[in-house]
Amino acid sequence: MNNRMKSQVTAKAKTAQSNHWFLKASLTFLVLLSMIIGASIQTIAATSSSAATASAPVRGAPDSFADLVDQLQPAVVNISTVIKVKNKKGFRVPRGGDWFDNELLDRFRDRYNAEPQEQRSLGSGFFISADGYVVTNNHVVKDASEITIRTVDGKEYAATVKGRDESVDLALLKVDSDEKFPFVKWGDSDAARVGEWVLAIGNPYGFGGTVTAGIISGKSRRLSGGQQGSYENYLQTDAPINRGNSGGPLFNMQGEVVGVNTVIISTTGGNIGIGFSIPAMDAKRIVGQLKEYGKVKRGWLGVSIRGVDKPLAEAMDLPEPNGAIISDVVENAPSEKAGLKVGDIIIGWDGRKVTEKDNLPRLVAQTPVGKKVKVDILRRDGDKFERKTLDVVTGLLKDDDKEVDVRIDEREKRFEERQTSVEGMLLVELNGEMRRRFRLGDETDGVLIAKVDRRSEAGKAGLRTGMVILKVQYKNVEEPSDVRNRIEELRDAGKKSIVLYVQTRDGGKVHLPLKLADDDE
Repeated sequence: MNNRMKSQVTAKAKTAQSNHWFLKASLTFLVLLSMIIGASIQTIAATSSSAATASAPVRGAPDSFADLVDQLQPAVVNISTVIKVKNKKGFRVPRGGDWFDNELLDRFRDRYNAEPQEQRSLGSGFFISADGYVVTNNHVVKDASEITIRTVDGKEYAATVKGRDESVDLALLKVDSDEKFPFVKWGDSDAARVGEWVLAIGNPYGFGGTVTAGIISGKSRRLSGGQQGSYENYLQTDAPINRGNSGGPLFNMQGEVVGVNTVIISTTGGNIGIGFSIPAMDAKRIVGQLKEYGKVKRGWLGVSIRGVDKPLAEAMDLPEPNGAIISDVVENAPSEKAGLKVGDIIIGWDGRKVTEKDNLPRLVAQTPVGKKVKVDILRRDGDKFERKTLDVVTGLLKDDDKEVDVRIDEREKRFEERQTSVEGMLLVELNGEMRRRFRLGDETDGVLIAKVDRRSEAGKAGLRTGMVILKVQYKNVEEPSDVRNRIEELRDAGKKSIVLYVQTRDGGKVHLPLKLADDDE
């Protein structure tokens, strides 16, 4: 091999060796780079995961509720009651002669003669103390002549009612025994969050010791037309609740009672996943008073109110629909003594915001009797509202208030008195005959609504025959023409809706927003 060929071979070898080294270095660099990138991604993912976990910890469903049920079930009881119901009085069935079927007549007589009959019902409850105090719903034991408590081990005990509250549907029972009973503790329902797991234990359809699970579906729920009225403040749950669960406990995962199961919404009578419980914080306070006094002592302000909704806020030129507007002030009540007036809008009570009319009665009722509280109001001063703070000392709410049943004769009649039609209402002068016809006292002054077209804006606003218009946009009215002239004045000023202050057919007073039609027919 000549020198030239040797040189070429050597050059090729060196080139190959150089290429091999470059390839090896490149691969090493790529491996190192991928490791660095992978580590960075893992760090970023770990940081993101930590941040997400810190801001919103996610907890899955428990593997089992069994241990919790074993702990809680002994404190939950079945409640059975006996109620004696009188039959409607029928005619007396005499004894027949030999040719009558006297056995048949005896059965007929037993059914129709006014003999008391026994009616039985079932419910649930739970021990809150070792000495035998049991919490349940008032409707479970109402009018009961006998109450029997049955524990999970099958033992039965007689019980008596120590106190009950119809307004919130709670009752406190006492088992007549010297035994020590397992009991459960109240939890903080205010701290409960929507989406948290809960357990319901009760006696649905007589199947004692039934356990169901679900979550808290909502808080601060109210039921339209419900028994509890303005004191409603339910927890909503999808834990299956059926008939017989009434009065049973709703537990959180710490084994604390967060609610007393009370109401279900159902089209069939069975569970559809919408149940309601009295929050533990409300129940604990009420049960404490039932144990101490046998009844509940609620705070009292002495006003009639209406919630400030969007239409009313627009009519009153308010920036937002919040608070409760005072429609009437009871004479010598804490409200009058504190200087509250008709038309004032209560927006704060004892440091808590009043967002609508429904939470004001609850806030007042929960306030201890005799406590001095700060009340924040908006009071109209000319064309504007000024914020003021008044001191109110709460009184004691009494149970002797009665609703007045006023029947209005709505037959069409020809009125000889002066009358006018405005915004779908027939308005008449409030004279002696009208006062007698609509059962209005001499102290009532204003303009009577004799007829309302339900399809008109007045009808949609809730104005009805027999109501009396007292003020139109804060000005008193005495004759039908006053109402018409005031409305036309406001319409010409560009108002799209106004406020009427009216006396309702049951004697109450309320502010109603009225949307003005473009053309008064």
